Amino acid sequence: MPYSEERYDEYILLENPGDAAANVDITYMTPEGPDPQPAVSVPAGSRVTVHVNDELPDRDVSAKVTADRGIVVERAMYWNNGTGKGGHCAIATPQPRQECFLAEGSTDWGFDEWILVQNPNDTEANVGVEYMTSAGLMNRDGFTLGAGSRVSIHVNSDIPPIDTSAYVFSNLPIIAERSMYWNSRGAGHASQGLMR
Repeated sequence: MPYSEERYDEYILLENPGDAAANVDITYMTPEGPDPQPAVSVPAGSRVTVHVNDELPDRDVSAKVTADRGIVVERAMYWNNGTGKGGHCAIATPQPRQECFLAEGSTDWGFDEWILVQNPNDTEANVGVEYMTSAGLMNRDGFTLGAGSRVSIHVNSDIPPIDTSAYVFSNLPIIAERSMYWNSRGAGHASQGLMR
């Protein structure tokens, strides 16, 4: 779900383990709304790599991927802060839900934490976030997320340096994940939450 901005290289990896070609539709979701792309054909027993930067350069972006048969979808990201290449990857979330629990997180110890939220619906969603910290519950103001769009929440800007979990919820099914970076973005990882 994170960025395809210039400092990041983002790839969507499509695997077709079936015995017939899969027709795959990718819709990029930006802060301004959806950006559908031409269909991709993935031959039987093969894979296709989509370089998101080539399709939508210098943008914050997530993706909604649908196919006419069962496939596997993953997102890989790479970057270089000048000290060497870093990266992380995440398998796609199969279905949006109204609640997401993100157990790991910290704005302390040099960590830079982000919560990434996608609204795959055709109407706007009302989203709330609660932080469950070692000092207790910390609420964040709710917000409206436009149809077919996404947002990056910088957790460090919301709460003081502290270890935290997060609860993300909405009136409509959404998708959320957490990304964390450290060592001046020399390293990072991403994690899907428990969707319910």
